[in-house]
Amino acid sequence: MNVGKFQKELQNTMLIGRKNKKWTQVEAAEQLGISRSYYSEIETGISLPSLSLVIKINSVFPFFLLINDADRVFI
Repeated sequence: MNVGKFQKELQNTMLIGRKNKKWTQVEAAEQLGISRSYYSEIETGISLPSLSLVIKINSVFPFFLLINDADRVFI
């Protein structure tokens, strides 16, 4: 997957996930431990987060990463 496609997938996942949870950007940012402005930059495609933040985002808004936790696999 190229970076542009990944970024678009991440943006869509964050936007749809946040709306499904009925969260504001402030609430979503708090869940991720980042500022609202940085959250907005990621959700709108201005910034690309670090791998560690992508993993955090995936734990709040699961999209496609597989994370192996001992004997459990999360999708």
